[in-house]
Amino acid sequence: MTKLFVVMLAWLLTACAQTPTPHFYQLVALSPATRAVPTTAKPRSIGVGPVILPGLSDREEMVTLGTGNSVDIAPFQRWAGPLKANIVQVLQQNMARLLPNDLLRSYPWSAFGEVDQHIVIEITRFDASLGNTVTLEANWAVMDNAGRQPLKSGHCLINQALPDASYAAAALAFSQALQQMSAELVAAVKATHAR
Repeated sequence: MTKLFVVMLAWLLTACAQTPTPHFYQLVALSPATRAVPTTAKPRSIGVGPVILPGLSDREEMVTLGTGNSVDIAPFQRWAGPLKANIVQVLQQNMARLLPNDLLRSYPWSAFGEVDQHIVIEITRFDASLGNTVTLEANWAVMDNAGRQPLKSGHCLINQALPDASYAAAALAFSQALQQMSAELVAAVKATHAR
């Protein structure tokens, strides 16, 4: 009995010693900063969010597409924090760099008071096919906070090629896709101000 206990304990310790180490990733803002144009106009206050994610992607593990209709959820390849909050933060940072004369706030922005406009984003795809592409697909609307009316709405579908089959490459490609989406949202915001 004691010998069996020792063998089981040794097996258990060996199994614990072989547990893979988790790797953590974050999305980062990549848009280059632009110079503010001197103006006497009051800066516009623009809220970024809320963002809605599909349930499959709204998790701490990275999700990749498998063959056919299968998906792979990588238990040791994880986002460093809540994915939805990281996406809002990156969009806000990218857009703030591209709209230096405006004040951009991440959702929830209530701590900063009201905003003049906000951008509602429904992400319908946020997935990767390792070694191939990442896909970011979303519907969005620039909303007027005073009248609660949509000023402009649109849809984006961004496929970003992956240089290799690593999760690090996928995380960087997601950041690049969010950079492209940020540029589209900035163009929409500028179009609403040109009216």
